[in-house]
Amino acid sequence: MKLIDLQRALLASLAGAEGSIAADPRGVRVYANNHRGQLLGALRETYERVARWLGDDVFEALALGFIDENPSAAWSLNDYGHGFPDFVANALLQPDPAAELAWLDHALRQAFYARDASPLTLRAVVVADWEQATFTFVPSLRFRHLHTKAAAIWSALSTVEGHPAPALLPAPVAVRVWRSNLAPRFVSMPPHETACLDLAMAGGTFGDLCALLAAQQPDADIAAVAGQLLREWFEDGLVASVA
Repeated sequence: MKLIDLQRALLASLAGAEGSIAADPRGVRVYANNHRGQLLGALRETYERVARWLGDDVFEALALGFIDENPSAAWSLNDYGHGFPDFVANALLQPDPAAELAWLDHALRQAFYARDASPLTLRAVVVADWEQATFTFVPSLRFRHLHTKAAAIWSALSTVEGHPAPALLPAPVAVRVWRSNLAPRFVSMPPHETACLDLAMAGGTFGDLCALLAAQQPDADIAAVAGQLLREWFEDGLVASVA
């Protein structure tokens, strides 16, 4: 057997594929245990708050189940486990916040490793026609609607002992995640900001955002609301360019 064929057979064996290789099975088991241990360690590191929330035994059982169904196909352990939040959601009775904690853990990690882009400052913006202006956002930005108090639980797990009580929110709340300098951050958004950010990320113009705000808040000072929203986006370092 050629070396490359032997290496491929060993990798397939570690991933649980059918077949065997001409090697001492005791050695293969050592490699397999080390391989699973590294994947488990990667999941523990990425989903630290989920592990704290669920406890070691439950988290390890879920993580090993995920590993068995999802062999690593990435060159780096940093990229492993992106499907774990969905796996947790399917494995646990809802409305356990564990799956949304997992999304937040993963989103913050992805924000840290996202491609770098220098955010634009508001005073550096030169726009001839604001109504037709569109926005490009920094690569680290993402958001999702959460149905549980996962964001509050995530923060509490880093500062207190014990588990905050799980609870459904009265209505879904969107949480945006991004990187500020080298620090991943997240914040909950009010409904009008969520709708505007969703529209802007889809290519909507500033005029489109103002029209949306006017429909949602007919009695508000739309210029003031839109201006405040823009200031927050620029101050948080979300905007990469305006065209």
